[in-house]
Amino acid sequence: APISIVCGEYTKPWPFWQASGKTGVQISRDALPWERVVYMQEMKPVISSTIKNGEAYYTLVWSPLKKADKYEVTLKVPSVAGLFELYRMDESKKLNLLSVTHAWYGGLRSQIRAAIDPDATHDPVKRAELEDAELYYRYSMSESFPDILDVVWFLHTTYFPDDIRLEHSGRYSRMYLNEKAPDKIYWLD
Repeated sequence: APISIVCGEYTKPWPFWQASGKTGVQISRDALPWERVVYMQEMKPVISSTIKNGEAYYTLVWSPLKKADKYEVTLKVPSVAGLFELYRMDESKKLNLLSVTHAWYGGLRSQIRAAIDPDATHDPVKRAELEDAELYYRYSMSESFPDILDVVWFLHTTYFPDDIRLEHSGRYSRMYLNEKAPDKIYWLD
C-alpha cells in the first residue's frame, strides 16, 4: 500500500525530544535549543476508531489524490476493503466530487477500476461520461465493514444531505469524524 510521509518541525531542544517519547529523525545529535529538530510521521490511508461512552470517534486518513488510470490502479491500489472518492476535473480546472462509496467484495482495486474504466460499463450514458473525463481518486482502507458503513454514511450526510443512500451500522449513539489528507485536499473547504 502506498504510504505518504508528512514532515513536521519542532524547535525544541533535545531534552524535550527525549522526554516526549516521540519517535522521529533528528537532524543533529548535538541539537541546541535554537536548532531545528525534524520528525517524519507515516500517514497510512486507513480508518481508525476510538469508542468512548457509546460514541465513535473515527479518524479517516486519505491516500494522496491521484489521477485515475486503469493500469496504475491495477498496479498501485491495494485489493483490500475500504472506501474511495472519485472526482472529475471540469473545464475550469476545478475538482467535482462524483461519488463516495465503499468497496468490500473485490476490494478497492477492482471497485475503483470499474468506476473509472469506460469499457467496464454497459450503460451508454456512463460510458460517454467516462470516455474523455479527467478523473481523480483517493481511498482509505479498513478491515471493518461496520466502520466503513459508518464513515461513508457520515460523509454522505455531510456532502449530500438530501440524498443519503445507505444506513450506518447502528452501533453508536453519536459519531465524530476527523479527516486527514496528505495533500490537504478536503471536499468541504
